[in-house]
Amino acid sequence: MAKKLPKAVTLVQEHKVEKYDRKENKNISFSQFLMYSNCAYQWYLAYPKKLAPYSPSIHTVFGTALHETIQEWLEVIYNQSVKQANEMDLSELLLDRMRKTYKKERYNNQ
Repeated sequence: MAKKLPKAVTLVQEHKVEKYDRKENKNISFSQFLMYSNCAYQWYLAYPKKLAPYSPSIHTVFGTALHETIQEWLEVIYNQSVKQANEMDLSELLLDRMRKTYKKERYNNQ
């Protein structure tokens, strides 16, 4: 018999994300804020003008891998069970994601 999900989980799963309109929804990341505080013109060229090239680093590799690891853990917790999520080897999953992300970035930037 299938386990009944809590109402909060069902609401999250059924939630439809509205299309994001950058003209109406002005958000700024910490990275953008930091760049702006260091040099407003650099921020202007990088974000509104979109002239900054993407440059992968160990920080972007780690951030991407961490986000993917958390996403997979959340999918297991909500779509399978908390027990299975708790049994996941998150350290190994993160390391695997970091390796894959690094290889992908290295291939794309040769």
